[in-house]
Amino acid sequence: MSVRHKVLVIDTGDPLIKIAEATARELGHAVFCHPSPVGAGTALAQQEADTVILSWDLAAAQDAKLIALIESWERFRQLKTIVLSSSQVRRLATLLHGTGDRIVMGIDNLEMQLEAVLGQPSGEVGAVSSGRGEQGLFATRLRRRLSEASQVWENIAQGAASHREMDFLLGAIHGQAQLLRWDKVARLIAETRNVLKDSMGESLRIEQYEAVGAALRFCVQASAAPPYDSDRDVEPMLLRLRRTRQR
Repeated sequence: MSVRHKVLVIDTGDPLIKIAEATARELGHAVFCHPSPVGAGTALAQQEADTVILSWDLAAAQDAKLIALIESWERFRQLKTIVLSSSQVRRLATLLHGTGDRIVMGIDNLEMQLEAVLGQPSGEVGAVSSGRGEQGLFATRLRRRLSEASQVWENIAQGAASHREMDFLLGAIHGQAQLLRWDKVARLIAETRNVLKDSMGESLRIEQYEAVGAALRFCVQASAAPPYDSDRDVEPMLLRLRRTRQR
């Protein structure tokens, strides 16, 4: 039977951390937050946490600081430490290999990685079978993430959200869609992510805004009720997304 972990999240506002925090809660673990690595040792002792989640994308020159932080926390007790990184996964995995129960995760399939490491003690269904009309935890998460991505896209168009936040969301969504075998949703999200990356550093063009908005609306609708993934032809939407990248 899976253990219900007490998880201390170092919540510095990173969107990747937000996804990890929500996932840990949904899996049924007890989650506590602390706003900075500074003072986390005290919070760790007070909450009797056995797992710490933090993000780290600093340069290699800061690696010794990361190790010192983890070792200072482990003076209280042995910990499972999960380090999230959007750009330094390989280096950090090499750095922390063999130094204890320390796991490095990137953005791709983050929620599935966390479930594999933490387990799911809540008794909820952890996956969706092929039967029509069944909901399940992953389907519920995916619908919520798709709706959130649609709102973030609107916020980007208004200058109120970042491309990085949207990229984190789309990475998580793509992994969930692949797990559920929602192939059309996965294909649309992959192409949407390409458009997002193509638009970084510039104002959205109207064709980008409309093509991504239409794709996300379809994905939300396709995930909202059976039959999931819809049998609608998505090739016109894929073509529309690709054309926005041709100048």
